[in-house]
Amino acid sequence: MYCENCGKELEENASFCAYCGAPVLPSKDNLNVLFMVLSILFPIFGFVYGLINYLSNNGKPYKPYILAACISHVVVNIAITIYSIIMMNVFLDAVVNEDNPFVNFMFDAFIKIMKYLLDLLEKWLESVSGYH
Repeated sequence: MYCENCGKELEENASFCAYCGAPVLPSKDNLNVLFMVLSILFPIFGFVYGLINYLSNNGKPYKPYILAACISHVVVNIAITIYSIIMMNVFLDAVVNEDNPFVNFMFDAFIKIMKYLLDLLEKWLESVSGYH
C-alpha cells in the first residue's frame, strides 16, 4: 500500500503516512468488499446503494451490488418458503394424527383456558348483579 500524497510505501495497518503525515484512507478494495457483504446481508442496502450509484455513474461498477442484493433476496425468500412448508407439514401431521400427544396437550390446554375464562365471567356476573 502506498501513500496517495507522497507515494511512499506504507506499513500494512498505518493510519498516517510516516513520511508526510497524511491520513491513510481505506483502500477501495476494502470498501468494495464491505459494501458487497452489506448488500448480501441487507438486500435493501444493495438495491439502494447500487441504484443510486448506477444512475449517477453510468452503472458499470455498481451492477454487482444490485445483483448480490437480488440473489440474497431470492435465497432468503426460498429459505422462508421451505421452512414454512416444513412447519405446515409438521402441524398438519400433528392435527391429523388423533393419538398425537401434542394435539392432546393443546386441546386439554384450550379446554382448561376456556373453563377458567367461564369461571371468571361467572364471578364477574355475580359481583355485578349480586346473584349467587
